[in-house]
Amino acid sequence: MRVHAETALGAHAQQLYAAPQASLQALWRAPLEADASGWVILACLGDTGAARPPFHRIREDGYAVGPSPLLDRDIIAAPVWRGSTVAGAVSLLASHRQLRGTAVRNRFVAAVMDTAGAISRQLTRTGMQALAD
Repeated sequence: MRVHAETALGAHAQQLYAAPQASLQALWRAPLEADASGWVILACLGDTGAARPPFHRIREDGYAVGPSPLLDRDIIAAPVWRGSTVAGAVSLLASHRQLRGTAVRNRFVAAVMDTAGAISRQLTRTGMQALAD
């Protein structure tokens, strides 16, 4: 089950809110199997039931890229960890056009992975402090 916790829309908020409401709901409330945000979680949980997407590759790479329910958009996602437990995912919605360039795609993937890593470190540190108390 997906719980949409936070949205930071930034400079493209008007563009996203102009999208059909059904597309936004599909983006924010989709089953885990529907897109890259869920795929990284399923891959970390060890789900091997489906050949698509290749979960073994997602586990190796540490991120997933896949289509979005929003027209001309893709999702880049990386898992968030609390210790050794997957706790969620960080996702970036980007246009197909932007992701065609290798340099931009690599920069976006690195940013998503760095953000997921920072959140994971914070969650893990918080969890360790709670155990010590």
